[in-house]
Amino acid sequence: MELNINLVIAVIGASVTLIGYYVTRYLERKKEIEFQIRNKKIPIYEEFFQFYFKVVFNTKNKNDEKLSDDDMVLFFQQFNQKAIIWFPDNILLSYINWKRELSYFSGNNTPENLKNLILKQEDLMKEFRKDIGHKNSKISKGDISSLYINGLDNYF
Repeated sequence: MELNINLVIAVIGASVTLIGYYVTRYLERKKEIEFQIRNKKIPIYEEFFQFYFKVVFNTKNKNDEKLSDDDMVLFFQQFNQKAIIWFPDNILLSYINWKRELSYFSGNNTPENLKNLILKQEDLMKEFRKDIGHKNSKISKGDISSLYINGLDNYF
């Protein structure tokens, strides 16, 4: 029995074409899902920053009142659900580390603990930025926080 070389080449060519088609479709679908997830996460990141800066700058809410402890508890109850669902592992861990540092700082308010809290906050901010496509390669410790904390350059 003799193999027809033309038939073997045709079968190989068809196989490569089909495999290429399915791999391409898989990658396109995966990219589309990642795009949809990213579009869902960006508003969540923005929501966090809006709340964070309200707290940092002690901004008043719509009713011309300062944020209360109840407002903060409610925010975190709702936000934690979103974080658990939408954050990838690295960002969820960074968020957890920041919340732990925040809790620790609230009971141990020292300059060193404040510095640790700021650094954890920056780690979280960098993770958010990285997740939406920024490289953060030229951002040093304290750079982001120096945008809203005066004199921070001297602190680091």
